[in-house]
Amino acid sequence: YMLTSLSSTGNYRGIYTNRSNVEIRNGTVKGFPSNGIKDAATSMGTRIINVRVLNNGGSGIHLQGNGALVTGCTAKENAGIGIYLYGTSNIVKDCISFSNGVDGIRGARGSVITGNTCYDNGARGIEASHDAVITGNSCYKNVTTGIYAGNGCTIQGNSCRENMQHGISAGGSSIIGNSCHSNTTFGIALGVH
Repeated sequence: YMLTSLSSTGNYRGIYTNRSNVEIRNGTVKGFPSNGIKDAATSMGTRIINVRVLNNGGSGIHLQGNGALVTGCTAKENAGIGIYLYGTSNIVKDCISFSNGVDGIRGARGSVITGNTCYDNGARGIEASHDAVITGNSCYKNVTTGIYAGNGCTIQGNSCRENMQHGISAGGSSIIGNSCHSNTTFGIALGVH
């Protein structure tokens, strides 16, 4: 199925929920003037599986609750962040996020971000707050940095290339076995934010 907006203005979202343990699976959400999918601050355990969010005026997916899972999704050409997980202890895996206006994927404290591809985004490929695990991602040709992370993160086995600033920029984090080449400024920048 596809949900498509009939209006290019206003605060309309494709899907909005304020319930816990909601699952949205399969289909496309396209062209809404605000977010493609949005959950409220009280939501817990939301699962978004195999959904495409395209050309929305805000973020493609914006989840404010904790303990969410986003997997197998594509976020393309959204004006805001492709996939934005505002709450803690969320998982984003096996997603593709590209040509979004801001970051490809943004996660908060304790996020697990693994196996994703983020490229050609207007800011960073992946941004994560403190204590996140960022593994096995490919981040290339983003306007600023491939991976930007806070303190206490584990950043392992990622490929970051041809980003316009750094491949990886992180605070006090464990950075292990990453490939960072052909970035404009630094391959890995520690303590530079």
